[in-house]
Amino acid sequence: MLLFTSNIFAQSHPSYLSKKDSLDECKKESKEFDIVDLYRMIIKKKPVDSHAPTKKAGKLHVAVLPAAGYSLVTKLAGVVAANAAFYADNEKTTKLSAVNTSISYTQNNQIILPILSNIWTKKNKYNLLGDWRYYKYPEYTYGLGGHTSTQNSDRLNYSNIIIHQAVLKHIYNSVLYAGLAYNLNYHWNVSEAGNANGEISDFKKYGLNKNSVSSGISLNALYDSRKNSINPSESMYGSIAFCPNFTFLGSNHNYQSLTIDLRKYFKPFVNSDNILAFWSYNWFTFNGNVPYLDLPSTAWDAYSNMGRGYIQSRFRGKIYCMPRPNIVLV
Repeated sequence: MLLFTSNIFAQSHPSYLSKKDSLDECKKESKEFDIVDLYRMIIKKKPVDSHAPTKKAGKLHVAVLPAAGYSLVTKLAGVVAANAAFYADNEKTTKLSAVNTSISYTQNNQIILPILSNIWTKKNKYNLLGDWRYYKYPEYTYGLGGHTSTQNSDRLNYSNIIIHQAVLKHIYNSVLYAGLAYNLNYHWNVSEAGNANGEISDFKKYGLNKNSVSSGISLNALYDSRKNSINPSESMYGSIAFCPNFTFLGSNHNYQSLTIDLRKYFKPFVNSDNILAFWSYNWFTFNGNVPYLDLPSTAWDAYSNMGRGYIQSRFRGKIYCMPRPNIVLV
Protein backbone atom coordinates (compact mmCIF):
# COMPACT_ATOMS: atom_id res chain seq x y z
CA MET A 1 0.00 0.00 0.00
CA LEU A 2 2.60 2.54 1.06
CA LEU A 3 5.53 0.52 -0.24
CA PHE A 4 7.60 2.49 -2.75
CA THR A 5 5.18 5.41 -2.68
CA SER A 6 6.11 8.63 -0.99
CA ASN A 7 3.37 11.02 -2.16
CA ILE A 8 2.32 11.91 1.35
CA PHE A 9 2.20 15.70 1.13
CA ALA A 10 -1.44 16.29 2.03
CA GLN A 11 -4.12 18.47 0.55
CA SER A 12 -4.30 21.85 2.23
CA HIS A 13 -6.57 21.99 5.24
CA PRO A 14 -9.10 24.87 5.12
CA SER A 15 -8.83 25.76 8.80
CA TYR A 16 -6.26 25.77 11.57
CA LEU A 17 -6.47 23.24 14.37
CA SER A 18 -5.76 24.03 18.00
CA LYS A 19 -3.95 21.58 20.24
CA LYS A 20 -7.26 20.67 21.85
CA ASP A 21 -9.04 19.74 18.63
CA SER A 22 -10.22 16.17 18.52
CA LEU A 23 -10.39 13.94 15.45
CA ASP A 24 -14.21 14.25 15.36
CA GLU A 25 -14.00 18.04 15.50
CA CYS A 26 -11.49 18.02 12.64
CA LYS A 27 -13.85 16.02 10.46
CA LYS A 28 -16.70 18.43 11.20
CA GLU A 29 -14.65 21.50 10.36
CA SER A 30 -13.27 20.22 7.04
CA LYS A 31 -14.25 17.97 4.18
CA GLU A 32 -10.56 17.29 3.58
CA PHE A 33 -8.95 15.45 6.48
CA ASP A 34 -6.33 12.85 5.67
CA ILE A 35 -3.52 10.85 7.25
CA VAL A 36 -1.05 13.75 7.18
CA ASP A 37 -3.56 16.00 8.94
CA LEU A 38 -3.77 13.29 11.63
CA TYR A 39 0.04 13.16 11.74
CA ARG A 40 0.23 16.94 12.18
CA MET A 41 -2.41 16.85 14.92
CA ILE A 42 -0.49 14.16 16.84
CA ILE A 43 2.76 16.14 16.72
CA LYS A 44 0.76 19.30 17.50
CA LYS A 45 1.71 21.09 14.31
CA LYS A 46 -0.78 23.32 12.55
CA PRO A 47 -1.72 22.32 8.98
CA VAL A 48 -1.40 24.77 6.12
CA ASP A 49 -4.30 27.14 5.64
CA SER A 50 -5.39 27.04 1.99
CA HIS A 51 -6.99 30.50 2.39
CA ALA A 52 -3.87 32.06 3.85
CA PRO A 53 -1.89 34.65 1.86
CA THR A 54 0.44 33.54 -0.92
CA LYS A 55 2.93 30.95 0.30
CA LYS A 56 6.47 32.21 0.78
CA ALA A 57 8.87 31.27 -2.01
CA GLY A 58 11.52 28.78 -0.96
CA LYS A 59 9.72 27.65 2.20
CA LEU A 60 10.01 23.89 2.49
CA HIS A 61 6.96 21.83 3.50
CA VAL A 62 8.01 18.36 4.67
CA ALA A 63 6.05 15.24 5.63
CA VAL A 64 7.67 12.07 7.01
CA LEU A 65 5.73 8.89 7.69
CA PRO A 66 6.80 5.42 8.86
CA ALA A 67 4.64 2.61 7.53
CA ALA A 68 4.31 -1.11 6.92
CA GLY A 69 3.42 -2.61 3.57
CA TYR A 70 2.86 -5.90 1.81
CA SER A 71 3.08 -7.03 -1.80
CA LEU A 72 3.64 -10.34 -3.57
CA VAL A 73 7.10 -9.19 -4.67
CA THR A 74 8.28 -7.95 -1.28
CA LYS A 75 6.05 -9.72 1.27
CA LEU A 76 6.09 -7.71 4.52
CA ALA A 77 8.05 -4.49 4.38
CA GLY A 78 9.02 -1.67 6.68
CA VAL A 79 8.96 1.76 5.05
CA VAL A 80 9.90 5.29 5.97
CA ALA A 81 8.54 7.69 3.35
CA ALA A 82 9.15 11.41 3.02
CA ASN A 83 7.96 14.20 0.81
CA ALA A 84 9.19 17.79 0.47
CA ALA A 85 7.35 20.49 -1.47
CA PHE A 86 8.14 24.16 -2.14
CA TYR A 87 7.68 27.05 -4.54
CA ALA A 88 10.81 28.45 -6.16
CA ASP A 89 8.95 31.74 -6.63
CA ASN A 90 5.51 33.25 -6.14
CA GLU A 91 2.95 30.44 -6.26
CA LYS A 92 0.81 32.43 -8.71
CA THR A 93 3.59 32.36 -11.31
CA THR A 94 5.46 29.14 -10.44
CA LYS A 95 4.29 25.54 -10.13
CA LEU A 96 4.78 23.50 -6.98
CA SER A 97 8.10 21.60 -6.81
CA ALA A 98 8.24 18.23 -5.06
CA VAL A 99 10.84 15.67 -3.99
CA ASN A 100 9.64 12.20 -2.93
CA THR A 101 11.74 9.53 -1.31
CA SER A 102 11.45 6.43 0.84
CA ILE A 103 13.60 3.65 2.24
CA SER A 104 12.18 0.12 2.40
CA TYR A 105 13.46 -3.17 3.78
CA THR A 106 11.41 -6.24 3.05
CA GLN A 107 10.84 -9.77 4.25
CA ASN A 108 12.56 -10.93 1.05
CA ASN A 109 15.75 -9.08 2.11
CA GLN A 110 15.22 -6.36 -0.48
CA ILE A 111 16.36 -2.77 -0.11
CA ILE A 112 14.49 -0.12 -2.12
CA LEU A 113 15.54 3.53 -2.17
CA PRO A 114 13.92 5.89 -4.73
CA ILE A 115 14.48 9.65 -4.96
CA LEU A 116 11.98 11.22 -7.36
CA SER A 117 12.02 14.96 -8.05
CA ASN A 118 9.95 17.42 -10.05
CA ILE A 119 11.52 20.88 -9.72
CA TRP A 120 10.17 24.06 -11.31
CA THR A 121 12.44 27.10 -11.44
CA LYS A 122 11.30 30.72 -11.20
CA LYS A 123 8.30 31.44 -13.46
CA ASN A 124 8.48 27.84 -14.72
CA LYS A 125 11.37 28.63 -17.05
CA TYR A 126 12.92 25.18 -16.50
CA ASN A 127 11.59 21.84 -15.30
CA LEU A 128 14.13 19.50 -13.70
CA LEU A 129 12.93 15.90 -13.53
CA GLY A 130 14.83 13.29 -11.54
CA ASP A 131 14.27 9.55 -11.20
CA TRP A 132 17.06 8.08 -9.07
CA ARG A 133 16.63 4.58 -7.62
CA TYR A 134 18.70 1.94 -5.84
CA TYR A 135 17.64 -1.70 -5.47
CA LYS A 136 19.16 -4.65 -3.67
CA TYR A 137 16.65 -6.91 -5.21
CA PRO A 138 15.93 -10.62 -5.14
CA GLU A 139 12.83 -11.15 -7.31
CA TYR A 140 11.26 -13.51 -9.85
CA THR A 141 11.09 -13.29 -13.61
CA TYR A 142 8.70 -15.40 -15.69
CA GLY A 143 10.14 -15.33 -19.18
CA LEU A 144 9.44 -13.27 -22.27
CA GLY A 145 6.16 -12.46 -23.96
CA GLY A 146 2.53 -12.12 -22.96
CA HIS A 147 1.73 -15.83 -22.54
CA THR A 148 4.20 -16.90 -19.85
CA SER A 149 3.21 -19.08 -16.90
CA THR A 150 3.91 -18.66 -13.19
CA GLN A 151 5.22 -22.25 -13.33
CA ASN A 152 8.25 -20.82 -15.17
CA SER A 153 9.23 -18.59 -12.25
CA ASP A 154 12.98 -17.96 -12.15
CA ARG A 155 14.44 -16.41 -9.01
CA LEU A 156 16.95 -13.65 -9.71
CA ASN A 157 19.23 -11.72 -7.41
CA TYR A 158 20.95 -8.46 -8.34
CA SER A 159 21.77 -4.90 -7.40
CA ASN A 160 20.55 -2.04 -9.56
CA ILE A 161 21.06 1.69 -9.92
CA ILE A 162 18.74 3.80 -12.10
CA ILE A 163 19.61 7.43 -12.85
CA HIS A 164 17.29 9.38 -15.13
CA GLN A 165 17.84 13.14 -14.98
CA ALA A 166 16.13 15.55 -17.38
CA VAL A 167 16.48 19.30 -17.93
CA LEU A 168 13.55 20.75 -19.88
CA LYS A 169 13.15 24.36 -21.06
CA HIS A 170 9.94 26.31 -21.40
CA ILE A 171 8.65 26.46 -24.97
CA TYR A 172 5.09 27.76 -24.71
CA ASN A 173 2.74 29.14 -22.04
CA SER A 174 4.19 27.25 -19.03
CA VAL A 175 2.75 23.97 -20.30
CA LEU A 176 5.01 22.89 -23.17
CA TYR A 177 8.67 21.96 -22.56
CA ALA A 178 11.51 20.23 -24.38
CA GLY A 179 15.04 19.21 -23.48
CA LEU A 180 17.55 16.45 -22.83
CA ALA A 181 18.01 13.74 -20.21
CA TYR A 182 20.76 11.34 -19.25
CA ASN A 183 19.54 7.78 -18.60
CA LEU A 184 21.56 5.07 -16.86
CA ASN A 185 20.41 1.57 -15.88
CA TYR A 186 23.16 -0.47 -14.27
CA HIS A 187 22.73 -4.02 -12.90
CA TRP A 188 25.52 -5.94 -11.18
CA ASN A 189 26.02 -9.20 -9.25
CA VAL A 190 23.24 -10.74 -11.32
CA SER A 191 22.49 -14.42 -10.64
CA GLU A 192 19.60 -16.78 -11.24
CA ALA A 193 18.32 -19.97 -9.58
CA GLY A 194 16.72 -21.32 -12.79
CA ASN A 195 13.15 -22.17 -13.71
CA ALA A 196 11.10 -23.84 -11.00
CA ASN A 197 9.91 -26.47 -13.52
CA GLY A 198 13.50 -27.43 -14.43
CA GLU A 199 13.38 -26.07 -18.00
CA ILE A 200 16.03 -23.72 -19.36
CA SER A 201 14.97 -20.20 -18.49
CA ASP A 202 14.28 -17.46 -21.02
CA PHE A 203 16.83 -15.40 -19.09
CA LYS A 204 19.56 -17.94 -19.87
CA LYS A 205 18.43 -18.33 -23.49
CA TYR A 206 18.43 -14.56 -23.93
CA GLY A 207 21.97 -14.26 -22.56
CA LEU A 208 22.82 -14.43 -18.87
CA ASN A 209 25.32 -11.75 -17.83
CA LYS A 210 26.51 -10.89 -14.33
CA ASN A 211 26.50 -7.19 -15.23
CA SER A 212 24.54 -5.07 -17.70
CA VAL A 213 24.54 -1.39 -18.61
CA SER A 214 22.18 0.82 -20.59
CA SER A 215 23.41 4.39 -21.00
CA GLY A 216 22.01 7.06 -23.28
CA ILE A 217 20.96 10.67 -23.77
CA SER A 218 17.28 11.11 -24.55
CA LEU A 219 15.25 13.76 -26.33
CA ASN A 220 12.27 14.68 -24.15
CA ALA A 221 9.06 16.61 -24.79
CA LEU A 222 6.55 17.46 -22.07
CA TYR A 223 3.05 18.92 -21.91
CA ASP A 224 2.01 19.52 -18.29
CA SER A 225 -0.91 21.78 -17.37
CA ARG A 226 -0.94 20.64 -13.71
CA LYS A 227 -0.36 23.40 -11.20
CA ASN A 228 0.31 20.88 -8.43
CA SER A 229 1.73 17.47 -9.35
CA ILE A 230 1.06 16.08 -5.85
CA ASN A 231 -2.64 16.93 -5.86
CA PRO A 232 -3.57 17.64 -9.50
CA SER A 233 -6.84 19.34 -10.40
CA GLU A 234 -8.48 19.21 -13.81
CA SER A 235 -5.51 19.09 -16.18
CA MET A 236 -3.54 17.09 -18.75
CA TYR A 237 -0.09 15.54 -18.81
CA GLY A 238 1.83 14.10 -21.74
CA SER A 239 5.47 13.00 -21.92
CA ILE A 240 7.50 11.53 -24.79
CA ALA A 241 11.12 10.41 -24.40
CA PHE A 242 13.26 8.92 -27.17
CA CYS A 243 16.54 7.49 -25.87
CA PRO A 244 19.34 6.10 -28.06
CA ASN A 245 21.72 3.98 -25.92
CA PHE A 246 25.30 3.82 -27.17
CA THR A 247 28.31 1.65 -26.39
CA PHE A 248 30.57 4.74 -26.37
CA LEU A 249 28.49 5.95 -23.38
CA GLY A 250 29.01 2.64 -21.58
CA SER A 251 26.08 0.55 -22.84
CA ASN A 252 26.56 -3.15 -23.50
CA HIS A 253 24.78 -2.69 -26.85
CA ASN A 254 23.45 0.03 -29.11
CA TYR A 255 19.65 0.20 -29.05
CA GLN A 256 16.82 2.73 -28.79
CA SER A 257 13.87 3.08 -26.44
CA LEU A 258 10.71 5.19 -26.59
CA THR A 259 8.27 5.92 -23.75
CA ILE A 260 4.92 7.69 -24.08
CA ASP A 261 3.10 8.66 -20.88
CA LEU A 262 -0.39 10.22 -21.19
CA ARG A 263 -2.68 11.29 -18.34
CA LYS A 264 -6.00 13.13 -18.12
CA TYR A 265 -7.40 14.45 -14.83
CA PHE A 266 -10.98 15.70 -14.39
CA LYS A 267 -13.74 16.02 -11.82
CA PRO A 268 -16.40 13.32 -12.27
CA PHE A 269 -19.02 15.57 -10.64
CA VAL A 270 -19.25 19.35 -10.37
CA ASN A 271 -19.54 19.40 -6.58
CA SER A 272 -17.02 16.60 -5.99
CA ASP A 273 -13.57 17.09 -4.45
CA ASN A 274 -12.37 13.87 -6.10
CA ILE A 275 -10.32 13.74 -9.29
CA LEU A 276 -10.69 10.92 -11.82
CA ALA A 277 -7.47 10.15 -13.69
CA PHE A 278 -7.06 8.17 -16.94
CA TRP A 279 -3.53 6.93 -17.59
CA SER A 280 -1.89 5.29 -20.60
CA TYR A 281 1.76 4.19 -20.53
CA ASN A 282 3.60 2.78 -23.54
CA TRP A 283 7.23 1.59 -23.62
CA PHE A 284 9.03 0.43 -26.78
CA THR A 285 12.55 -0.85 -27.50
CA PHE A 286 14.00 -1.50 -30.97
CA ASN A 287 17.08 -1.61 -33.21
CA GLY A 288 19.35 -3.55 -30.91
CA ASN A 289 19.91 -6.16 -28.24
CA VAL A 290 18.39 -4.76 -25.02
CA PRO A 291 19.78 -6.17 -21.73
CA TYR A 292 17.22 -8.61 -20.31
CA LEU A 293 16.60 -6.61 -17.12
CA ASP A 294 16.12 -3.37 -19.11
CA LEU A 295 13.36 -4.81 -21.31
CA PRO A 296 9.93 -3.23 -20.78
CA SER A 297 8.23 -4.96 -17.87
CA THR A 298 5.27 -4.47 -15.54
CA ALA A 299 5.66 -2.03 -12.61
CA TRP A 300 9.08 -0.73 -13.66
CA ASP A 301 8.01 2.88 -14.19
CA ALA A 302 9.20 5.45 -11.65
CA TYR A 303 6.29 4.87 -9.25
CA SER A 304 5.93 1.10 -9.82
CA ASN A 305 2.31 1.51 -10.95
CA MET A 306 2.49 0.41 -14.58
CA GLY A 307 0.42 -2.70 -15.25
CA ARG A 308 -1.32 -2.53 -11.88
CA GLY A 309 -3.07 -5.82 -11.21
CA TYR A 310 0.05 -7.81 -12.13
CA ILE A 311 3.08 -8.17 -9.90
CA GLN A 312 6.34 -6.48 -10.76
CA SER A 313 8.22 -8.23 -13.63
CA ARG A 314 5.27 -10.56 -14.32
CA PHE A 315 5.38 -9.77 -18.04
CA ARG A 316 8.47 -8.74 -19.97
CA GLY A 317 9.22 -8.14 -23.65
CA LYS A 318 10.52 -5.62 -26.19
CA ILE A 319 7.25 -3.67 -26.23
CA TYR A 320 4.86 -2.87 -23.39
CA CYS A 321 1.54 -1.08 -23.88
CA MET A 322 -1.24 -0.87 -21.34
CA PRO A 323 -4.10 -3.00 -22.75
CA ARG A 324 -6.51 -0.32 -21.55
CA PRO A 325 -6.15 3.01 -19.71
CA ASN A 326 -5.68 2.76 -15.96
CA ILE A 327 -8.42 4.61 -14.08
CA VAL A 328 -7.43 6.08 -10.73
CA LEU A 329 -9.56 8.01 -8.24
CA VAL A 330 -7.31 10.60 -6.62
